Amino acid sequence: MVFLVFETVVLIAAAVACGIFLGIVAKQLFGKVIVVDGGPRFTEIMDQAAADERGAAEASTIDAVVAEVAAEADVVAPDLERAEAADRVGARPPLLSEPLDGGADDLKKIKGIGPQNEARLNALGVYHYRQIAAWTPEEARWVGAYLAFAGRIERENWIGQANTLLSADDGRPV
Repeated sequence: MVFLVFETVVLIAAAVACGIFLGIVAKQLFGKVIVVDGGPRFTEIMDQAAADERGAAEASTIDAVVAEVAAEADVVAPDLERAEAADRVGARPPLLSEPLDGGADDLKKIKGIGPQNEARLNALGVYHYRQIAAWTPEEARWVGAYLAFAGRIERENWIGQANTLLSADDGRPV
């Protein structure tokens, strides 16, 4: 009797181990988790996967165009590998190819941005207080990850400082 119980436990453990192994192999081969069950959750997962693939295709097209234009204009393009890594952390903020009419703002007025960080932000496409003031938390995380100082933007309150500088420059609150 004890032998039958022991044999059953061993067989169940072996079956579970085989299932896990096959799942890992399938994920390695196909790069996706294979879901056997249908239903509303399955449809939601598949719709999200399709949207993610479309978004990745659009992002890679945009990155290719940026790299091509930068190469033609002798401009240093944003580091695409850094941008991809930052995309996993947050949302890419709207960036400019050049400062707007009045020229770039002096971003060094924001505590925590020195000449080097100002140059890095300008190279990325951030020239104005208004851009920084408009960042969402996800966009701030993206910029922080891209510039390799995660959490610093939030700690030093760049968004709040940019709002203060905007209201001082414009004479009106943002």
